[in-house]
Amino acid sequence: MAMVPKTLNDLLQITQRFHAEMAKHLTQYNTPQTDERQQLLLQHLAHKEQVLADTLAELKLDSDLGPLQTWFYEYTDRHPIAAFEPLEINLREYDIDSVAALTADWHGELVDLFIYLTERAESDRTEKLARDVLAIEASHARQMSYDMARSNDI
Repeated sequence: MAMVPKTLNDLLQITQRFHAEMAKHLTQYNTPQTDERQQLLLQHLAHKEQVLADTLAELKLDSDLGPLQTWFYEYTDRHPIAAFEPLEINLREYDIDSVAALTADWHGELVDLFIYLTERAESDRTEKLARDVLAIEASHARQMSYDMARSNDI
């Protein structure tokens, strides 16, 4: 059962773990139909996910304790975020384009969440932390979408 985040610290922990598990999951994706281009894309996406996990771990270590303890349960009550474990989803049931689309959708949900948190932050320090995570997530989501589109052009 996935932990439901109630504080910003919980959310960063879950988000970091999500990216690390996605990296592992994408690395293990392999079907007889997976060609070299698709395998390279999966390796690239896995690398990006691991970079995100590592970046969030560093950000969390560098952050003040105060903003990390900020509660935001009103969002999670209405929007079930991080309500699944990536390893519970059998990616082999999907073709490579669907895996890429799912990955993009999950990143879009995280970006939406951090937009929400940034807009409703009650202190400057909490807003800055949420904005920093938003910038990291949004940048990586855009780059991953761009990379997925480029791989289809090859």
